[in-house]
Amino acid sequence: MDYFKSFIILLFLSSIFYLYILSIINYKKYIVPQVATFDEDIKILKKILEKYNLNWKRIIDFWSWSWKMLRFFEKNFQMKTIWYEIDLFNVLVSKILNYTLNFKSKIIKWNYLDSNLENIDFIYVYLFPEIIEKVENKIFTEAEKWTIVIVNAFKFKNLKPQDIYKKNWKDKFFIYII
Repeated sequence: MDYFKSFIILLFLSSIFYLYILSIINYKKYIVPQVATFDEDIKILKKILEKYNLNWKRIIDFWSWSWKMLRFFEKNFQMKTIWYEIDLFNVLVSKILNYTLNFKSKIIKWNYLDSNLENIDFIYVYLFPEIIEKVENKIFTEAEKWTIVIVNAFKFKNLKPQDIYKKNWKDKFFIYII
């Protein structure tokens, strides 16, 4: 029986390692550096978003590595959430957390450039500048009128934000309305 338990543990750890290696391959393949949203940022974002009518809306999160953002939107604003992610390790962890915490965020694993932006009311983006230009072009050519785009830390290159919220001395959140 001890061999069986050891085998199961080894299988589990091997699977996690495999997913981690796939994550690294995805980073290299798609050149997608990811950044996490910090808890203090979420508090600021909650204050910002309280001025919008967010109930029963749909939001997409593009590869920002923060499945906690979708749980934040679902919990605080009852939003229907969709997350685009290429990283299998993040997807696995997110699915476990969402199931355990009883969240309904929909996780989709494919390229955000193939995403459908119809009927999406809010888009949350927290990516490094190397990727954000691709996001900018897609969003502003395909999203519907009056879609609100929330960009964390790195603003769009070609468009002027509707609002800029500062944290300490630096710009933190950029709000765009299409």
